[in-house]
Amino acid sequence: MALEGKPEFLVVDDSESVRLLVEKMLHSLGHENVMLAKSGKEALTLFKDRFAERRNPIVILDIVLPDLSGDIVARKILGMNTSTKIILLTAEDRNESLTMDVIRQGAFGYIQKPIRVSSLRDILAGI
Repeated sequence: MALEGKPEFLVVDDSESVRLLVEKMLHSLGHENVMLAKSGKEALTLFKDRFAERRNPIVILDIVLPDLSGDIVARKILGMNTSTKIILLTAEDRNESLTMDVIRQGAFGYIQKPIRVSSLRDILAGI
């Protein structure tokens, strides 16, 4: 499915610099509807309030968060809205098993850190 209309994004990462970098990259790719969350709990609250009823929202989700694991956040988000496309952010190969588990549970794919705009563009092109 190609991205239709103006997709809405939720970027979830405990690192402010990563959140702002991904937001800047999305803006450079022409995407304006971007919200940011610094924790799993904040992401779930924002998602429930603003994205649960939307068509095909996109969540860019760090797999390792300080309060809730990315797999738990992904499962809860998909439980609220099955049309959500979840793109995982993973820092190292050591998270590969967890990342693959979340993809089997319904996540769309993943991007490895450090994030490059080309990687983000490519994965979005596949949605």
